Amino acid sequence: MNQQQWKSHVRAYEKSSQSKRAYTRKHNLNYSQLLYCQCVEDYEALLPWNIQLEKVGMAAAA
Repeated sequence: MNQQQWKSHVRAYEKSSQSKRAYTRKHNLNYSQLLYCQCVEDYEALLPWNIQLEKVGMAAAA
């Protein structure tokens, strides 16, 4: 499974009302891999080059 497919599963899990265990069982996924991909996605969102310029401009003006 490629990175984009895992990202899709992370987003789908977050929108579901299922636990991580239930989601991974239902979709026949590796539980640890889902945890890892979720952490990586959260981390990537915090990287400086992924922050929207609007937010940077607002912070500089404050």
